[in-house]
Amino acid sequence: ASALGRLGRADEALSLLRPLRGLALAAEDPEVTMLWHGQWAVTLGQLGRVNEAVAAFDDAVAAARRAGRDSAVGRQLQNCGVALRQAGRLDRALAMTREGAVMLAAGNASEGGGEGGGDQSIAQLIVARDETECGHYASALSTLEGLLSRFEAKSTPFWHQACRLVLATMWLHLGQPARALPMLRNEPAGLPAWLRADRRLWQLELAQTLRQQPPTALREEVLALAEQDLQRGPALRVRAFRFAPADVVLAQAEALAAPLRAVERQGALALLHLLRARAALELGLPAEAATAARALLALLDDGVAPESTYRAEAWWIAGQALAAAGDDAAAAAAFAQGTSWVTQHALPQVPPAFIDSFLHRNAVNRALLVTAQRARAPTPTAPRA
Repeated sequence: ASALGRLGRADEALSLLRPLRGLALAAEDPEVTMLWHGQWAVTLGQLGRVNEAVAAFDDAVAAARRAGRDSAVGRQLQNCGVALRQAGRLDRALAMTREGAVMLAAGNASEGGGEGGGDQSIAQLIVARDETECGHYASALSTLEGLLSRFEAKSTPFWHQACRLVLATMWLHLGQPARALPMLRNEPAGLPAWLRADRRLWQLELAQTLRQQPPTALREEVLALAEQDLQRGPALRVRAFRFAPADVVLAQAEALAAPLRAVERQGALALLHLLRARAALELGLPAEAATAARALLALLDDGVAPESTYRAEAWWIAGQALAAAGDDAAAAAAFAQGTSWVTQHALPQVPPAFIDSFLHRNAVNRALLVTAQRARAPTPTAPRA
């Protein structure tokens, strides 16, 4: 079942696992029960049944605790965090992966596993990735810099490249594109299609940040690679919309929305709403922009964050769309939420050396702060006669 899932044949994996349910639940050994629930949960996640997957991980964790296996508890918690991340529940995912990393380390120490065959390094990378996406930059940076050299020394190209991409993401958030540049050079051979697509998307993001013209074939490469991964393909295609003409985004977006809803990829759906709002603004369609913005804000209010996106951009785009549609109160509220996330949540977690670039060279932050300053400025009064 595990192998089938990795091959993109999760339906077959589920059919293989289903008849084993009774045997697994009746087993005297809780580790057998844990293994079944854990693989069942992973398979449900691969099928886009994320809410069911999270419930199944709860059962796997409970069985691992009965077995007295802290390291197994840690792995199940980390896997649950991955499922939550797929659904755009980034803050919940971070809480889960952090707890999982602590349990994994404790288990490896008590069970004599040492580094757990590299499990602890991978767990730390997953936490650092989630921290980066949630604005916990100082903690993530200290972890990533150590992991980068560790993965390189161990000759693990996949994890070394994954670590470089998280660092590239962080440097872009912190307004340090020059530091992101070397993280996106020298692609090793043998990477899976989805990671190659992810790398190209960040290259496009970097070029856009630097106001450079990227190679014309890069977006087409992303779309071709997305076709090779049935599970991740729709979300990769949504991310590629960021670099597509506005009329293409509006013409093709609805066709992608339904598949995303079907597999509970709410984070990718939030990004799609963001990009639709931006495209409609560019084309001078304020009503359509506002509709997309309200859908985006509803997901944000429900605890969903846009996938592979600097989070404050969601409030910035939504505020612009609502202002263009004449809903000044809702626009002001969106701008205020974005500014609060930047200044109250993320800023205290930025390494001191990068505070200035975070505030002034991150284009979203700069725009939000200027808007906030204008909102605070007193309204001029007419002179008395």
